[in-house]
Amino acid sequence: MPPSRLLAGVAAVVAAVTLVTGAGAATSPNLGKALRAGGLVLVLRHAHTDQSKQDDDPVVVSDCTTQRNLSAQGRADARAIGRGTRRLNLPAEWGTLRTTSAAQVPRVREYRVPAGSHPHDVAPAADGTVWYTAQLAGALGRLDPKTGKTTHVPLGDGSAPHGVIVGPDGAPWITDGGLNAIVRVDPQTLEVKRFPLPASSAFANLNTATFDRAGVLWFTGQSGIYGRLEPESGALRVFRAPGGNFTEKLVGTAWSEGMASLYWQVDPRDWDHKKDPSDPAHIARVVASVQRYTKPGSIVLSHDNGQPDTIEAYRTLLPWLKERFELAPLPA
Repeated sequence: MPPSRLLAGVAAVVAAVTLVTGAGAATSPNLGKALRAGGLVLVLRHAHTDQSKQDDDPVVVSDCTTQRNLSAQGRADARAIGRGTRRLNLPAEWGTLRTTSAAQVPRVREYRVPAGSHPHDVAPAADGTVWYTAQLAGALGRLDPKTGKTTHVPLGDGSAPHGVIVGPDGAPWITDGGLNAIVRVDPQTLEVKRFPLPASSAFANLNTATFDRAGVLWFTGQSGIYGRLEPESGALRVFRAPGGNFTEKLVGTAWSEGMASLYWQVDPRDWDHKKDPSDPAHIARVVASVQRYTKPGSIVLSHDNGQPDTIEAYRTLLPWLKERFELAPLPA
């Protein structure tokens, strides 16, 4: 499939997902027509997950208890995406994998990687080799499918690579949550070049990136940031949309004005609770979440309006935080 058709498919998914964000949003006739014409690949990433349970190593696909599952918000988002997709009136073939003969059944071959690698993303290169992120090893892996040989390229102390894609320059580009940086590895020399995010965007929890047609790398972080990197100049910019709610117009306008906004890194979900009655278990969860995830530079999101349990939780948290961090007010 030509890259332009694949990119169109990705754009179609973004548009389809956008349809479900507002009540009564209308389906674009052009979008529906393009999808029904066929020749597109829709690429969907999973919705919001419960960060309190990380994937085991190894993950057992048939056992959900070994995996990081969707949160309540993620399940609601997934259902919303389904409703939005159904509004596009796509033919039944979009939801079905069909084979007409045994010869078309794909064959699966497994490749061993070094123990403890915890591979996360993969990206095939033009020469047939496969790049993969060895998340627990802090390295980028390269697999030769012909021989099964693997090579690991260390990315730096504290590395925890998430996604890898092959850029227009033929090099693998990595989003590294541990380094909080975009990383490029030269496919010939294996030289590692890091593009760190600014200190104001610490703990971004980076997702897999993508390149646009102009060769600019775009990335997102689960902390609510969105950013771009110009590979030639190394210019990197980060934008935080208020409340995580964003539109193409909002992002474009903000970039043109050179604006950025603050966003939280720690959400103990103190809001996910009935206002009455008081629940000691809920208070304990809020305390445990803040104590587990707060790091230097973190912004902690909390709600005191009609949430007496939040206030009670901070009777424990404030002394704990003051002992370990310097608390600073946010700029007005």
